[in-house]
Amino acid sequence: MAFAKQKNREVIFQTLYALDYSVSDKTDLIKLLMELIKTTKKNIKSLFELVEDIRSKQDEIDEIIKNISKSYNFNRISKVELNIIRQCIYEIKYIKDLPAKVSIAEAIRLCKKFSTKEGANFVNAIVDGFYQSYEHTKQHIS
Repeated sequence: MAFAKQKNREVIFQTLYALDYSVSDKTDLIKLLMELIKTTKKNIKSLFELVEDIRSKQDEIDEIIKNISKSYNFNRISKVELNIIRQCIYEIKYIKDLPAKVSIAEAIRLCKKFSTKEGANFVNAIVDGFYQSYEHTKQHIS
């Protein structure tokens, strides 16, 4: 069964969040996800590849977040909001065929679903700040 893109984002976010609290074996995590969301191993593996790519760039993405959220202590950002921001910045920066506005809207939707309205406002401010600066940099390079 193929997933809708919104569901994909939710699973990716939930996996990133789970990995923040545990260094569970990849095989165990894939089995657990298959049971929880009733999908195939192939679907989960492709989503997991994306999760692994996001995590491989996590230090770089976290530095971006720290630079944008200068007035807010990085270590005080909730894990829910932090992982949503990480995922959104990754999508904007590395998934070229996905409009940034879609990524930002989805980040806000995820935050409203898994966090709070205030959290969604914070996420919006951070990812929009990144988007503005990223677009500005791209224009000066071109």
